[in-house]
Amino acid sequence: MRIVCPSCEATYDVPDATLGSAARQVRCVRCSTVWQVDPTLEPEDPIEVHPDADLPPPIAIPREVSELAPPFQPMSATHRLPRTLKPSGGMTTVVIAWLLSFAILGAAGWAAVIWRAAIMHAWEPSKRLYQWLGLG
Repeated sequence: MRIVCPSCEATYDVPDATLGSAARQVRCVRCSTVWQVDPTLEPEDPIEVHPDADLPPPIAIPREVSELAPPFQPMSATHRLPRTLKPSGGMTTVVIAWLLSFAILGAAGWAAVIWRAAIMHAWEPSKRLYQWLGLG
């Protein structure tokens, strides 16, 4: 017999032998509501059973994963790299980049020495740095 909780509408299939022939109280596992079930009464809403002819044809499910995708072939990261790597400028580009970096740092240091009075006036903590360097 199929019983339905009146509170949360959870459905249960209970064997007729378990309920017996007399009315009995049951408790819902989901919401703990207690209600009375009378197996002699017919259910209010009978479940409609559709004939098999109205059902769509079954979907074929592959038995193994190998039917879904081609076999896995492990590949290392070096296989994904291009076959030949061409240098993008050689040593000349690297030397120019280093020289340019040193020139920018040298110019920043030179400006910090030349304009030290304005820097110390604008930013008080810099006085200690300039005194420590012997320029204050």
